[in-house]
Amino acid sequence: IPDYSGPDSHYKEVKRSTQRNRDAARRKVLESELQDEEQLLVEARQNLKETTDKPPLLRTADHDEVLRNAQEQVHLHERNVDAIKQELSSIK
Repeated sequence: IPDYSGPDSHYKEVKRSTQRNRDAARRKVLESELQDEEQLLVEARQNLKETTDKPPLLRTADHDEVLRNAQEQVHLHERNVDAIKQELSSIK
C-alpha cells in the first residue's frame, strides 16, 4: 500500500473546517434523500395494501404479477431507506 502522507505526496490534507462543511452538505443531501425514500416507502406500502385487499372478483388476470411488483417496490424502498441510514451513520 503506497504511503500518501510523505512530503512528496500529490494529495493535500483537507482542513478540518473544509471536511466538516463537506460532511454537513453530504448529511443534508442524504437526509433529503431519506425523507424522499421514506415517502416512497409509505406509498409503496399503501399500494401493496390496496393490491392485497382487492376482492377476488375485482382482480384482473395479471393480479399475481401486480402483487409481486408491489412487494418488490416495498422491498426496494426498505433497502434504500436502510442504505441511506447506514450512510448517515458513517458521517462524523
